[in-house]
Amino acid sequence: MTPPSAGLPAPLLLARQLAPLLEGLEWAIGGSSLLWRLGLEPAPRDLDIVVSLECAGAAETILDGCLQRLPRPAHADYASEVFVRYRASSGVELDLMAGIAARREGALVRWEFDPAKSCRQDALPFMPAEDWLDLYRLFDRPRRVEQLTRYLATRAQGSLMM
Repeated sequence: MTPPSAGLPAPLLLARQLAPLLEGLEWAIGGSSLLWRLGLEPAPRDLDIVVSLECAGAAETILDGCLQRLPRPAHADYASEVFVRYRASSGVELDLMAGIAARREGALVRWEFDPAKSCRQDALPFMPAEDWLDLYRLFDRPRRVEQLTRYLATRAQGSLMM
């Protein structure tokens, strides 16, 4: 029998290691690791974890105990309440986000994480593709927006044929 972690890329192996530590917190995986899971990315670059604002402090404490905290990169448009970068001993980088917001056309636009919309696969919580489409729009990532828009249109078309 193949172990459940066989074939998982390094960012998701890290998520597997962290999952027991994050048990009981409201969190889910997005970004390139989600895109890999959807078959849209050949290899995830890092691990993006979104947590509820209520669980952010606990998640930071847990991650501070097992990962190296990196300096927060400055960005003129991103204004999330929590954005912390980490590096694991394996070299995998992790971005922890909560209270996500960005400045758009002079206004602060907030996005709210709903952990109830996440789904579990391989014992890991993943955010819905629709949420990351919204986030990539907020983050002004047109290539990712196009990629997920095509994926969601194809998925909707496939469900209509069944």
